[in-house]
Amino acid sequence: MPAKRPVTATAAGPPSGTAKRVRKSVTLATKMDIVNAVESGERPVNVSRRLGLPASTVRTIIGKKDIFKKMAAILAKNEEMKITRKRPDIMERMERRLSAWLQDLYLDNTPVSLCLIQVKARSIYDDLKRQMPPEEAAKLPEFKAARGWFHRFQQRHTYKNVQVSRISDGADTEAADMEAAGHFPEDLATLINEGGYSPKQVFNMDEFGLFWKKMPTRTYISVKEEGAPGFKTEKERVTILIGANATGDRKLKPLLVHRSENPRAMNNIVKSRLPAVWKSNRKASITRHTFREYFVDHVIPELREYCLQENMAFKILLVLNNSPAHDVDFEALCPEIQVVFFPPGMTSVLQPMDQGVIAGFKANYHKEILKGLIDATVDREKTIEEYWGDFSVLDAVYSIGRAWQAVTQHLLNGAWRAAYPKAVFKFEVLDESESRRELAMLAKEAGFNHIDEEGIRELIESHSAPLSNEELEEMDRLSFQEENVDDDEEAKKETKFSIPVLRKLFEYINAAEELVMQHDPLCDRAMTFGSTIREAANCYRVLLDTKLKRSKHVMMNVCLKNEKEDELSMEMPNPGPSSLQESLIKVLQVKTEEDVAAEGGLESFSRGDDENPAIPAHLSFIPSI
Repeated sequence: MPAKRPVTATAAGPPSGTAKRVRKSVTLATKMDIVNAVESGERPVNVSRRLGLPASTVRTIIGKKDIFKKMAAILAKNEEMKITRKRPDIMERMERRLSAWLQDLYLDNTPVSLCLIQVKARSIYDDLKRQMPPEEAAKLPEFKAARGWFHRFQQRHTYKNVQVSRISDGADTEAADMEAAGHFPEDLATLINEGGYSPKQVFNMDEFGLFWKKMPTRTYISVKEEGAPGFKTEKERVTILIGANATGDRKLKPLLVHRSENPRAMNNIVKSRLPAVWKSNRKASITRHTFREYFVDHVIPELREYCLQENMAFKILLVLNNSPAHDVDFEALCPEIQVVFFPPGMTSVLQPMDQGVIAGFKANYHKEILKGLIDATVDREKTIEEYWGDFSVLDAVYSIGRAWQAVTQHLLNGAWRAAYPKAVFKFEVLDESESRRELAMLAKEAGFNHIDEEGIRELIESHSAPLSNEELEEMDRLSFQEENVDDDEEAKKETKFSIPVLRKLFEYINAAEELVMQHDPLCDRAMTFGSTIREAANCYRVLLDTKLKRSKHVMMNVCLKNEKEDELSMEMPNPGPSSLQESLIKVLQVKTEEDVAAEGGLESFSRGDDENPAIPAHLSFIPSI
């Protein structure tokens, strides 16, 4: 009887030394994500790569999508039948404020521990409880801020992955973060070399909060506002995002997020012409949607244009911090822009914008405010209170634009000394003491004689100080107010660049030129001033000419129509050319008076001759009709 053949490895199983293939189960939720993604237009191969699944598995799931849809519908119906317990309103309010507090810390790249979050949550909860009637507060359970609550809080407020990694629970996590931070500059340099990027093509962006209408605490303006009832504008904050490249020669147009889309100061303002990109949401914070819009509509076109100007290939390395707002599909939005993130927990050490750039920006912003205050009050045209009362968020936006423009290239370049030292060609750091000294001198010149460098330091640091429970309460109340509060007096104010305003502008220009010509002993300097201001005002001259021609054309049609009606009715003789001209002049004069009235009245406005009603005859620079 022949011997039995030995059992081969194929029949008995895998040969020795070969690992058995691990079977990976796919949940119904993942299957439905795959089905929805493919039905939305995403390619199956991209879905398999994104989820780390074999392409065959994805194809099988798509082939059985009808079965999975029925299963999901049954489970959803069962979920609806479950009895849920309504959470107390105090928990909703506490978590809203806690979320705002965490967002504020995140803007300043401040690492927080789980213990610190638990303490803050209990503190906010206790404050809210004390504000309730005693009989209602007695019914509430004790809030312990346990770990289970925290994990559910993370899920409810999308503090997943990124935020969790920034919350350290011990020395081991901190040591790991330090080690990652130590390797990051070397890893970044390798990535830059392998990708063939030049320092001009390496960009960084960072966001921060700014109280746009805040004065030093010991000024009588801040004391007066602190004691005033209602909303305090000094506590109204905007979020700003700035960005630049490693050489510092290219700044991106900053992003500004306000709580309102159309505050009163923005009436009739073309937002696309502002020095910052205007966005809004209730919390005045940068969300994923806000960042995505800014990235697609502004960052990509700006970077493309910059590479074209510099005769470089359009490829960019963008270095960002791990913010939930940055959790977008950059590769799908623009494959030419590669994004790398700073290691969690050590952003403040490596982030270039944190190495003096943001501090310099804030100092520049307050310089702009104080300079504007000095200019407005130097001839006693306005008091300090009047200037500060008129200072609107539109003024703040222009000050933000000038402050960002004043940040020097060397400061932007030197800020990369920790993350990308090879790119630094001239090391420069912000001299904070000199900056505070300059601000203190400006404050004294503005009339705040008791403000010293310590007060300036407190002012700069107040923008990044952790929010108190009272400030969180104010922000929470503000986020639920109407975007535009009814105010008849303010609502009636409407900005118009009308013919009378333009004429008044040229009166001032001519008066300034005449004043210089009469008093400057250096004729060439006076002539240079005149030609420069005339050239700068040319765009407004064209605008005035256009408005005058359009107004003349419209009024001529009105007069001709009236003349035709008079001919048909035969109630009066036909007007001759002189009569028609008189009618036109009268209509134009009435129109001009109405425009002046609409502007609230121009006290210095006076009628000239009949052909140029609002222009003195001796001002030859003003365009004529």
